[in-house]
Amino acid sequence: MSSAAPHPRVSVIAAAVPVAAAIGVFGVVYGAAAGPVLGTSLTVISSLLVFSGVAQFTMVALVAAGATPVAVLGAVATLALRHLPLGAVLQPALTSGRARRALVAPFLLDETTGLALAVGERAERTLAVSGGLAYAAWVGGTIAGLAGGNFAGIEPLAAA
Repeated sequence: MSSAAPHPRVSVIAAAVPVAAAIGVFGVVYGAAAGPVLGTSLTVISSLLVFSGVAQFTMVALVAAGATPVAVLGAVATLALRHLPLGAVLQPALTSGRARRALVAPFLLDETTGLALAVGERAERTLAVSGGLAYAAWVGGTIAGLAGGNFAGIEPLAAA
């Protein structure tokens, strides 16, 4: 038996896969719920560009309720303020310069911040790996939810 520690990248991936799987499930729910409200194209585009479950679910609920674009934007911007404390908590663990931190900033999620603080790997690397997996799972889940939401028996659930 070897007593060598696993490669750090393996531990980051092992920690990130369950998180990404859970995010993918929420992506499926988002795709099924957003499709009837936003349409297929806008639902996919929102997942590609926004990548924030709480903001996207809020946007769909407000649009479905007939809110104005200003109200939707205000609500989503307010929800984005949570990134300020996330960044403040994570900042001491970041070792790279501003340019590299800017590259991983889109992956600053509650879950990836927790992993970056808990996994014994550089925070930037953990954000990049776990965030990349989460992003792929969210977008893939959104597309799967759109596809599943088009089934006749599922549509009433998606609109609920």
